[in-house]
Amino acid sequence: MLKVILDLKLEIMKKIVVTLSICMCLMVMSWGQNSKVTSGVVAFQSGDYDKALETLNTALENKDDLKKSNQPKAFYYRAKTKMQLFQKAAQEQNYAYLESNNLIEVYNDFKAAEKHDEAEKWKKKIELDYLLIKPMFTQMGMTLVQQKQYDEAWKYLSASNEIEEDYIVYDLLGQIEQQEKHYKKAISYFEKSISLFQSNPSNNPDVFIAYTYYRKAMIHFYYSGHYSELEDLYVPTDEDEDAAFSTVTEGKEVLEKEYQKIIKSKDDYSEEIQNKYKEQYLYAKDALNKFELDLYMKTPDKLDDAIKQFETSLKENPNDYFVQIAFASLLEKKDMDKAIAAYEKAIEIDGRKGEAYFNLGAIYTNKAAEVMKEANELDDYNKIGEMEKEAVEYLSKSKPYFEKYLEIDPQSLEAIRALKQVTLRQGDDEGFMKYKKMEQDLRGN
Repeated sequence: MLKVILDLKLEIMKKIVVTLSICMCLMVMSWGQNSKVTSGVVAFQSGDYDKALETLNTALENKDDLKKSNQPKAFYYRAKTKMQLFQKAAQEQNYAYLESNNLIEVYNDFKAAEKHDEAEKWKKKIELDYLLIKPMFTQMGMTLVQQKQYDEAWKYLSASNEIEEDYIVYDLLGQIEQQEKHYKKAISYFEKSISLFQSNPSNNPDVFIAYTYYRKAMIHFYYSGHYSELEDLYVPTDEDEDAAFSTVTEGKEVLEKEYQKIIKSKDDYSEEIQNKYKEQYLYAKDALNKFELDLYMKTPDKLDDAIKQFETSLKENPNDYFVQIAFASLLEKKDMDKAIAAYEKAIEIDGRKGEAYFNLGAIYTNKAAEVMKEANELDDYNKIGEMEKEAVEYLSKSKPYFEKYLEIDPQSLEAIRALKQVTLRQGDDEGFMKYKKMEQDLRGN
């Protein structure tokens, strides 16, 4: 009996020893995992980011073995380490590293730190770091949109919006949907972008917001309504047309307000930055004006209203070159002589820009072509001779305008080809060969 009792005690002691051994082993392992968190933090703070990443990766392989207080700490410092490595790679232009590592992992680590931070010890630090990485995500998303890598762009832009919504991100998301031909979704994102821009006005000017209105108006007019298989295009409804016009009008008003911020705060900007803002403003204004003009050209029932609107605008801003050009283009549909006068006025406003010269050259060339077409249908040779002289006069008028345009834009194939046709019709062999050679040189033939 005594032997049985002793054997039982011995068996119990063995189990206790084994249990204690396991516990000790787990404690050692846990201590080892937790010490790696400490080592990783020390390596980060000393600037040894490669070692910090390696150590923290090892610590997080078995994150459940870490103390609860060390779990958010490990994720937080791994996110910070990855940020530092990305910034270092960007500074050194180490594109291989940048392409092989995903910046979204930084965001995921911050979110993991936030999730495990039951005591909210790291909350304020994480919130500050979110604000640091948000512009990085937005910029990365913008770059990827430009590169047409839409799926990757979407990840960064969504992460940026999760941190804090802003109008730039929604505009970029709208651009992605527009490129993917999801037009209704694109409009909803552009509308959200505009809404956020208006509800959170900034003292800093942003003339690029005009392009959000531009893109939205484009979809309303060209990609809404019903699709015509016969014509292979969308036919906008009256509601779509009105939405396009109102969006362009609103965009022009917002653009002017943004530019006024630049003018009122000009003392805060260097001359170089002021000129850059002005150039951006003029490009955006030109885009909206040209699109508005295109809308009017495609809706003849609004032509008279459009002309009145541009006349009023020119009374308020008589030296606005772009409005003058748009006005002249509208007049071409109604009164060619008034259109010519309007283009001449545009040249008076700014003779350094080429559009008015080219359009005047085109008007006179077209007049010559119309006269010659009419002459070819006649049997009266005397009348034909008179009309041929009239056509030559129109060609003579067109030539200096095309030459001036070519002087402004020496790379213009359109102007060279126009001058080639003019000299051919004039019987100017030398001039024709000159422009033919220019065309060949420009095309690399």
